[in-house]
Amino acid sequence: MYTITIVPKTEHYPLNQEILNKAERIIIESTLDISRPSYSLDKILEIHEEFYKKNRSKNDSR
Repeated sequence: MYTITIVPKTEHYPLNQEILNKAERIIIESTLDISRPSYSLDKILEIHEEFYKKNRSKNDSR
């Protein structure tokens, strides 16, 4: 069963198809392998946003 989620781009963290494809793959793989934690798309986007903010602040401080 698949759920389609439309995620708008924002200025805070740009999303591209590559990131969404990785998120989809992580969700699918995590549901197939019970030894791995299962992540929702919201959680993956939250992780991506934190990663983007950290990298952005590193670049801004240069």
